[in-house]
Amino acid sequence: AEDASHHALDIDRIIYPNDHWITANHLNALTMILVQKRDYEGAAEASREGLRITVNTLGENHIDRLSPVYQLGYALMMMERYDEALPYLRDVYERRAKLLGLTQHETIMARATYAYDLGMSGDAKTGAAELEQAFEDASKEPTPDFDFIAKTSEKRIRLALASGDANTALALIEPFASAVAKTSAPENLAWIGK
Repeated sequence: AEDASHHALDIDRIIYPNDHWITANHLNALTMILVQKRDYEGAAEASREGLRITVNTLGENHIDRLSPVYQLGYALMMMERYDEALPYLRDVYERRAKLLGLTQHETIMARATYAYDLGMSGDAKTGAAELEQAFEDASKEPTPDFDFIAKTSEKRIRLALASGDANTALALIEPFASAVAKTSAPENLAWIGK
């Protein structure tokens, strides 16, 4: 997949000698692959370039700008550069909330990521409250995404532990286990291990 993304970008450079939104889309695909490989430095670099091209070709307020902004914030967060990631993740959450509404799935996902980063940046109380709201909203969706609910529960536990609140983390184990049991593949050994 990574090789195919690089090949697509090579073709883009021939077809589109200047910035083009299609190149930004291919950079976003590369970013997602690099995130899966846990190459967060590479993902941040690709998303920065994708963001630059998107803004240059589609504008600062175009909805397609949210993907590279989110990917950049996520990569920075995964490198534990929480303060640096925060403005990107806040921007995506606030824009999605305004454009799509607070209870739309993409907004809920952005809220959970922003909340975790906010908590890890030092505002554990607000981050935990935002994560709780994201968890509740995700649980109320007509077709709940239990994988996402489990990941949100895991973030709640990690934030509690990072804040030194072992009792809260312990109380969150059961909701986490319940969500994992409802995922499409509960036999997945990685989830069982968690």
